[in-house]
Amino acid sequence: MPALLERDGTLCVWHDRKIPAGQSLDDSIDQNLRDAEIVLFFISADFLASEYCVGIELKKALESHALGLISVVPIIVRPCDWIRSPLGKLMALPQDAKAVASWPSQDDAWTDVIKGLVRVLVGLPKIAGEQADLHVTGLDEGIVAELDRLVERTDSAYTTAGLPTGLHELDMLTDGFAVGDLVVVSSASNIDRFDLALTFSRHSAVIERLPVLIFTPEPTDSVFRRLIAQVGRISPESIKRGCLTDEEWPRLTESVEMLREGVVDIVDSFDATLPQVEKAMREFSSKYGVIGICIVDCLDQLRGTDFREKLKGLKKLARDHKTVVLATHSLFKDPLLKIDPRPVISELYLNADLQELLDWVIFIHVDSLWKMDDEANAELILRGKYNRLVTTINVMYDRRVRSFGNVIKHKKDIVE
Repeated sequence: MPALLERDGTLCVWHDRKIPAGQSLDDSIDQNLRDAEIVLFFISADFLASEYCVGIELKKALESHALGLISVVPIIVRPCDWIRSPLGKLMALPQDAKAVASWPSQDDAWTDVIKGLVRVLVGLPKIAGEQADLHVTGLDEGIVAELDRLVERTDSAYTTAGLPTGLHELDMLTDGFAVGDLVVVSSASNIDRFDLALTFSRHSAVIERLPVLIFTPEPTDSVFRRLIAQVGRISPESIKRGCLTDEEWPRLTESVEMLREGVVDIVDSFDATLPQVEKAMREFSSKYGVIGICIVDCLDQLRGTDFREKLKGLKKLARDHKTVVLATHSLFKDPLLKIDPRPVISELYLNADLQELLDWVIFIHVDSLWKMDDEANAELILRGKYNRLVTTINVMYDRRVRSFGNVIKHKKDIVE
């Protein structure tokens, strides 16, 4: 059918009949679904009856379609009850979704399909004159813009260009997380990565006065309790049990008042999908005008797509909503089994393609986590996208409050 479009270079067509003998059917289909810009589904009663077509292929394609990663086009080949399928909300071809088999001339039907596909293709970036959409910046314009930025930065009262975290050494190194950044936080299994995410959230909401959106499978009451505990420097277990000292009650009251002056929305993301995350971000952004930072806890528990598609989707959401997206993710290989338990990038199993999607990777390592001291020395092992350098930042971890803070450097007494 699309022979002319393929011949003139408009389309590069792939279908599962092109899979060579001996290759994995599932892997080949998944890879080509990820690489595609447009996916055509030829709809009939047989298609709708196929559990693999509807339950796996169509489901994955529609999730990517909802994120704007691909365009899905249903083509109705034979009359069937397709309108009640997941494709029912999409515009179908041929015209008026009249099945090809129902046209007096099937040649006319397929011609109408081709015309409809051309209209779809014109709307795709690579077809609709991608070169014309590129913005070219000349040397003079670029230099002037950079000098203006330098003057503005010099006169600014802010110490970082991007979003600060409250951890001074980290902020100095990153210059704050930039708009559009995708950050992944990971650690060994005995460390709660969400503690660091909440530390960043607390600083954004209470100090920076920026709206914070958190997706987590953890119960909502537990998350708010942990935020109150971090702000008030109180054990969340003490708050849960109602066992507060006379000194802690005023701190609890003050922490609640400080949090209520900010904006923190928590979304129960248990069994959530990327399209649901995108919808919640869009509604939050519309309500508050901006998303200071978006936390996606337990990235591996998001349903429906593989790791690459999750990262690609979150990166797109960070750029589209002009925010910082921070995701917590478990390591595929637990570093506690090594002599040196510090995590390394290879334990995330990120190939070069996936690493390009991440602006920052932060590994957490806490010394002597099993000891009973309230505070422990901790390290944030940081890897940036552009400098590729691995840098270790020293911080403090408060076990009782379950938060991270700056290392307090005491000046030595000078004896004359």
